[in-house]
Amino acid sequence: MKIVLQRVKNASVYLVDEQRYCANIEQGLVALIGFCKDDIRKNQNDFIKIAKKILNLRIFEDDQGKMNLSLWQIKGSIIVVSQFTLCADCYKGNRPSFVESLEMDLAEKLYIDFINIIKQEYHKIFLEKYNEEIPNLDFYVQTGKFRSNMQVQLINDGPVTIVIEYND
Repeated sequence: MKIVLQRVKNASVYLVDEQRYCANIEQGLVALIGFCKDDIRKNQNDFIKIAKKILNLRIFEDDQGKMNLSLWQIKGSIIVVSQFTLCADCYKGNRPSFVESLEMDLAEKLYIDFINIIKQEYHKIFLEKYNEEIPNLDFYVQTGKFRSNMQVQLINDGPVTIVIEYND
């Protein structure tokens, strides 16, 4: 599993074929996620661990300008976008090979599972840290659309970009 996290001032996802936006956030994260063949062995506990890592990464600035706050601490939003090209092998020749990308139907299942876990974990954090229900979960966790031609628009804040590769 490969994830590229970008800290953003704002971001949106436009579905080209449907000519509409499916996601639009202000301050938060864009998570581009690629599922590789080995990811079929991952289980719910692996996804929970990754989701918690994303939600708790202290990559937002505090009052002193130090990266010391997490997504939930700023009450930021996240857009999760599937991107099989992250599993590309570019070592031979000039055309990337995608043989390490997980088969589409299986990748879609993992993508949906991962989104549901991100939502569950964000909701748990709100209950634990703020002692309140998350007001609108779909505001805080938005997504692209699997198998769609998308245009991701964002203003990278910093810029801060973090790459997470989870191979356990």
